[in-house]
Amino acid sequence: MKFFLTVYICSFVANQCMVAPGYPKPKIDYYHCMKDGLGESYEVLFGGEFSEDDIVVARLYPKWACDKVIVPPKKPVQKNSL
Repeated sequence: MKFFLTVYICSFVANQCMVAPGYPKPKIDYYHCMKDGLGESYEVLFGGEFSEDDIVVARLYPKWACDKVIVPPKKPVQKNSL
């Protein structure tokens, strides 16, 4: 079963979260989604876009979600009878 990883950067001050650029990303299963969510959320917050001052002033924190990919069932093929 596949999952979509979405990383959010949230602010306690603004009381809101924003989806990080490049997300959601497909993952092969729940385990890898959670594992990657932990590492990737760290990288998004501390990897360069936000300064130490940004993090402190806005009280930023990362969060992530792993949502199951729902694939609709295939529609039956109708045969034309002539």
